[in-house]
Amino acid sequence: TGPVDVAVPVDVQEDVASDAAIDAGTPLCDPPLSVLPETAFGLSNQIVNFVPSGGTGAYSFELIDNQSGAFLSPLTGYYMAGALDGTSDTVLLTDGGCTGELSFQVHVVESMEARPSQVVLSPGAVFTFDILKGSGSFAFEMNSDGSGGTVGSDGYYEAGPSEGDDLVLIRDLETGESISVPVEVRLGTEIRPAPERL
Repeated sequence: TGPVDVAVPVDVQEDVASDAAIDAGTPLCDPPLSVLPETAFGLSNQIVNFVPSGGTGAYSFELIDNQSGAFLSPLTGYYMAGALDGTSDTVLLTDGGCTGELSFQVHVVESMEARPSQVVLSPGAVFTFDILKGSGSFAFEMNSDGSGGTVGSDGYYEAGPSEGDDLVLIRDLETGESISVPVEVRLGTEIRPAPERL
């Protein structure tokens, strides 16, 4: 009869790996390797700073999947995204003083776009911003509120009771990108984008 395949439980596999690492003179990383941010977002050609921890501190970084055309320093982890957005790069972190590794991703995204990007409306009128592209995680705040307007955390804007010029600041919480959207509040007007599109 031929050889018989025997399934080895995961905990046994881990024990064997631990014993092999110790026998080879390189202990397992304790505490295990970790990095912040665990998942990063960046614009093309943007710098992302990684902070590793765990292990012995003899860190080494490697780009094992470089879709954006990024640059990565193997010693410091200095990372600059490439020019190709809409992609994801994968980085491998290892430690020369212990056995262990950690892979993590950087998503290279397009610059965010706000709809509307400029608008004219009447006092008390409302609408909700639609944000395209970017990381998908955004914050909204009033940079100025000449009409007394307000904006919620979900991008819901309400013009104030009087005429005036409001300015809404929108920030991408992952990439750090920010854009400002002017809102003109005028009596006797209906919501209309300026330029003429939402």
